[in-house]
Amino acid sequence: MALHLKSCFHYFKPQTIATKAQLSQKFDHVKFDSLPTVNKWNILQENHSIAWINSDDLSNYHAKKLKVLKHVLGNASECSAQGIYMIDAMQRLNIDYHFQEEIDAFLQMQYMISSTNWGAYGNDLHQIALYFRLFRQQGYYVPAEVFGKFIDKEGKFNQKLGGNIKGMIDLYEASQLSIAGEDILDEAGQFSGLVLKEKMACLHDHEAKFVRKTLEHPFHKSLAIFTAQDFFGDFHGMNGWLGSLKEVAKLDFSLLQRLHQQEIIQISKWWTELGLANELKYARNQPLKWYIWSLACLTDPTLSEERVELTKPISFIYLLDDIFDVYGTLDELTLFTDVVSRWDISATEQLPDYMKICFKALYDLTNEISSKIYQKHGWDPTDSLRKTWKDLCKAFLVEAEWFASGNTPSAEEYLKNGIVSSGVHIVLVHIFFLLGQGLTKENVQIIDGHPRIISSSATILRLWDDLGNAEDENQEGHDGSYVNCLLREDQDFSFKRARGQVMGMLSDAWKSLNQECLFDSTFPTVFTKASLNLARMVPLMYSYDDKHSLPKLEEQVKSLLFDNSALRTQSIFQHGKCVLLLYKYNVIICTYISFKHQLHFQDVIYVKQALILKEAKHVCKKLISENPMESLHMIDIIQRLGTEHHFEEEIEAALQKQQLILSNHPSDFVNSHQLYEVALTFRLLRQGGHYVHADLFDSLKSNKGKFKEKYGEDVKGLIALYEASQLSVEEDSLDDVGYLSCQLLHAWLTRHKEHHGAIYVTNTLQDPLHYGLPRFRDRSTFPSDFKAKNEWITCLEELAEINSCLVRFMNQNEIIKVYKWWKGLEMANEVKFAKYQPLKWYMWPMACFTDPRFSEQRIELTKPISLIYVIDDIFDVYGTLDQLILFTDAVNRWELDGTEQLPDFMKMCLSVLYDITNDSAEKIYKKHGLNPIDSLKRSWLQLLNAFLEEAHWLNSGHLPRSEEYLNNGIVSTGVHVVLVHAFFLLDQSINKEIVAIIDNFPEIIHSVAKILRLSDDLEGAKSEDQNGLDGSYLDCYMKEHQDVSAEDAQRHVAHLISSEWKRLNREILNPNPLPSSFTNFCLNAARMVPLMYHYRSNPGLSTLQEHVKSLFNNACAGHM
Repeated sequence: MALHLKSCFHYFKPQTIATKAQLSQKFDHVKFDSLPTVNKWNILQENHSIAWINSDDLSNYHAKKLKVLKHVLGNASECSAQGIYMIDAMQRLNIDYHFQEEIDAFLQMQYMISSTNWGAYGNDLHQIALYFRLFRQQGYYVPAEVFGKFIDKEGKFNQKLGGNIKGMIDLYEASQLSIAGEDILDEAGQFSGLVLKEKMACLHDHEAKFVRKTLEHPFHKSLAIFTAQDFFGDFHGMNGWLGSLKEVAKLDFSLLQRLHQQEIIQISKWWTELGLANELKYARNQPLKWYIWSLACLTDPTLSEERVELTKPISFIYLLDDIFDVYGTLDELTLFTDVVSRWDISATEQLPDYMKICFKALYDLTNEISSKIYQKHGWDPTDSLRKTWKDLCKAFLVEAEWFASGNTPSAEEYLKNGIVSSGVHIVLVHIFFLLGQGLTKENVQIIDGHPRIISSSATILRLWDDLGNAEDENQEGHDGSYVNCLLREDQDFSFKRARGQVMGMLSDAWKSLNQECLFDSTFPTVFTKASLNLARMVPLMYSYDDKHSLPKLEEQVKSLLFDNSALRTQSIFQHGKCVLLLYKYNVIICTYISFKHQLHFQDVIYVKQALILKEAKHVCKKLISENPMESLHMIDIIQRLGTEHHFEEEIEAALQKQQLILSNHPSDFVNSHQLYEVALTFRLLRQGGHYVHADLFDSLKSNKGKFKEKYGEDVKGLIALYEASQLSVEEDSLDDVGYLSCQLLHAWLTRHKEHHGAIYVTNTLQDPLHYGLPRFRDRSTFPSDFKAKNEWITCLEELAEINSCLVRFMNQNEIIKVYKWWKGLEMANEVKFAKYQPLKWYMWPMACFTDPRFSEQRIELTKPISLIYVIDDIFDVYGTLDQLILFTDAVNRWELDGTEQLPDFMKMCLSVLYDITNDSAEKIYKKHGLNPIDSLKRSWLQLLNAFLEEAHWLNSGHLPRSEEYLNNGIVSTGVHVVLVHAFFLLDQSINKEIVAIIDNFPEIIHSVAKILRLSDDLEGAKSEDQNGLDGSYLDCYMKEHQDVSAEDAQRHVAHLISSEWKRLNREILNPNPLPSSFTNFCLNAARMVPLMYHYRSNPGLSTLQEHVKSLFNNACAGHM
């Protein structure tokens, strides 16, 4: 997007003739958006390792804790003191939003009681002040006179109260909720503040710290989202529930941190794609800071979308300020303001290019946000949003005119304009419409008129900013301050007096905002809270140090977004590094993860992916329309690169169109197309579920001599034909086609050993597409002529690299979660299982669940797969026959009773088996509404009974008949356990009819299991860690046919595997009641078998090791 914008509009930096920056050095005012540039605000320049924690476990534990605490608060009416202390703690810990109903009910009841009898609290200043604050925060009016009993005739508080530190803290907190005319509360604030300052030196460090925090950041004027971690004090003495609240707060903190990190990624992605940072070279480029405003205003976790959307107009406040403050001449700024006022995109001809770009982006954004609000809430806010931008630019222009003329406005004139130029109205008007509550004609008219709830917040921001007299270190423009205006207006004003007046005005603005937010019912609570939060954020945003930096804000944001210390877990991440030892594979994954690099890097490649994908989809759709055959060529490349999940709609449209063309005149199609095109069409249509009869090739193979003569050198056509022959079913005549093309390809290789395409031909013969997994395919050996003739292949290859990069990140995260799950099991500490291989188990779901969206499914499926391996070793190596019988009986009964005689490792295994199965069933039930527990249990019963049958054979020395062995061996593979679990884990509609098919060991499961069993046995070797023996099909077959040689027996098994692949093809390629996502999983499971079981030709599974290394190491190194 950035490149596109730059190519359309030549970058133009205006001549700074007669800019306000040059014409005045008298003003040094900073607006709503004034923040140091990112090069000095180092949050994104530091390394922050991310704690990897199981979100599901965290959320479940969090929910249980919340339930208990809600019960405690719900019953707190019998002990009102406990209730208010709990609510106070909940608010300080920023978890009160979880308990809103309970808080409302409790305070309503207490208010009814208290309003008729405040005397019931006697002289307990601590309780009265706390009730006062909680009631007022909740919108219940409590008169300031409730503190009258504590003052003397002169209106002063009794000095003896100063010894009550708790009372002083709560009195000071209560005074912050004052409104105009409440002298008692003004006095309360002064008195308690002075006492607390004096007493700090006498307090313990813990209490002194809490008092200092209270004076610096009183609760009503602070954001709990930033201060929650500081709340360690226990001033109410209720350690039991306070400890539980803190635990919930820490869990909450970690869960919300992830949400906020994802929102930052969305914002950065949007900003990068917008491309304005490339056009406005000297404008502030600070998406994180803009987002912090949204995060502060809209703290409710459910408002994620609103936070992301709000950050966008906030970014334009910053950009427009820089245009008016630094870039524009007065004439340009006048024209720009006129364009914004007219809101006419066609009126931008006279503007410099950078202004055109900025207005176009603002215009599009406003229309986009208006459209979203209308769709969501049924109200079109376009006129209101336009008006806010018009008002802002006019206020900016007024300041520019002051500066250009050198005139100094009066303090009143300056403040009136400065309230608008703060940009606060932009933020709050957008918030009002984004929230969508209270959208009435009357309320919209009020919002459009800059009501007091907006002007009060804006006044606080403007005065606080001016009081600090700060200047953004990267801005050369100067636009005044209220303090300077006061000093120039009245020469007798001292700086100290001017600051004192501003402090008084700030206090008055807070009183006005309190009145509007706490006791005016015009606007909904969620909006008034956002207005309060904006004002609360101001001190953090404008507390500059001598270096014009924001150290307090930096510290708070680091803690909120990047600190993982809130939740200490046993993590394999330490010191920012993950060192994961994957025992069997001798693979070490060393990944250094910093938030800066992960955020920026993933953000960049997501944007890059989106741009490339958009272009590729456009090309694909165009080819489907204009050149259907070329679109199939493109689909072939997409599938070879493993990116077909991005093009599902386009692929189906292309196949449907090609099916229609082929079905109308098949013989004409064959005669008018090259061999490559015919074979490719056949393969892609069959793969896509569109049946094409094999007689399509009859005319080609009718004369083999002529065929060899015509196509012997057509290597591209022969490869396509060989690939097509792999999709044969039992009733097909494709074997002849496959054999013929194979013969000709070998002959071609003999003649062209040095040809650049020889490697590709060899790879095709060894690993045809239909039998291979895209994740493990060598992409470096595409035929060179593919690239030479099609420019879009480069685009697709780049997309594949990016896709592979993102999936690698995801897989790394998943294996870490799997590893943590395994190490968290008691069974993992058992000596027998201590060196087991979580990565090997994970490779199955990773290979079979290829869609990146199936992250959760990959993790969940690894768990039952791990138990198949564990239980297999229990039967094969560790258990006696008697123990195995008891073990199997326990599983058949599905209970632990009667297992006293089993060794501990078997008991542990049974416990994990029950827990995993019940947990999976519960998750699936919640997601799909169907409880699969019976199906899952049945799959385990079948597996263990098959294992036990083999144990009986081996114990007795009996070698079964080959048919008997194979029927049992198909079950003992465990394939049905994996596929049944996969079926239920997939995102799809599940009904009883399909479940009944799955429960009956359907042909598709039978075929995958048979391919695995025969492939494993054909290799004639077990993994080197297995000492047990359980026979093989070859042994059984050769005992029955003693005249058969070992080579003949192996050919027989190879033929059985080939036949079973044809049956599997039939199940997958023909219409099937089972969902395509499940049949694709089954196909991938069969494809995975050679990698997992070819020990003899692949000692130590070296090929698999290499694939694992390539998948997990050096992720995206080429894009860094």
